[in-house]
Amino acid sequence: MPSRAPSNLPEPMDDANFQPHPMERKMYTEESLVDWDYTSKWGPTNARYKICDTGRMQSPIDLHQFAIAGENEPLLVPQYKAGQMLVRNTGQYLRVINNFGSLMYIADRIYELVYIQVHTPSDHRMSGEEFPVELQFYHRATDDGSLAAVSLLYKLGPKSAFIDRIIESAPQQAKAEVLTTSSFNLGDAFPKDITSFKAGARTSYPYYTYQGSMTTPPCTESVKWYVWAKPNHVSQEQIDALEGMFPQGARRELQPGNDRPVLMKTLF
Repeated sequence: MPSRAPSNLPEPMDDANFQPHPMERKMYTEESLVDWDYTSKWGPTNARYKICDTGRMQSPIDLHQFAIAGENEPLLVPQYKAGQMLVRNTGQYLRVINNFGSLMYIADRIYELVYIQVHTPSDHRMSGEEFPVELQFYHRATDDGSLAAVSLLYKLGPKSAFIDRIIESAPQQAKAEVLTTSSFNLGDAFPKDITSFKAGARTSYPYYTYQGSMTTPPCTESVKWYVWAKPNHVSQEQIDALEGMFPQGARRELQPGNDRPVLMKTLF
């Protein structure tokens, strides 16, 4: 079986059933060519990161001006598989790597989940408001390889059982990874809102959408972002645990909007 992680990381505990997406390794290897942090520009550190400083469609942005999306803007239907996850402390944020087969349906297109990034505080903001935690689900289309990212924001409130699962397994030290001891369903992270259609009931939620980029090197553009419009909740204890791993913060500063359109998809 091929190595499941870059050579500078320890191998996860042995589990023959865990086979993370091969694109995760490629993307992470590109990101790990050099060390980077959130306090300096990324372009000068590596030629592959030039677009981080020169691109005009960079993420994150502040979602404060938007138009209402038309009926053709699709609803999102996540269909994620339960399984063990690999939780990696990259030194800049937490990454959760899943098994094969977790899918997101966007209209008639199929996107496969590659991994999740956990940022604290949030990358994106809503009308200037920042949030203590943001989960970013990165997907790759099965037809042409294009990227789609779904963001879940968390505000202070009751404890999140899903976030707890991540914190319980997260390594405190950088460049380390741990395989969860039990399986769980990534779909449990999503707020649920059941809406009836002629074809039946589908689970979705209002969202903002815009064209952006990955929020970490190599800052690849042409990423279609979907930011869930209603934040979930996370407890102060959970916020403290995440901030303790990244005392300098684990988020990128806001990027210029450059007149990019932002749409708000409602369910009505």
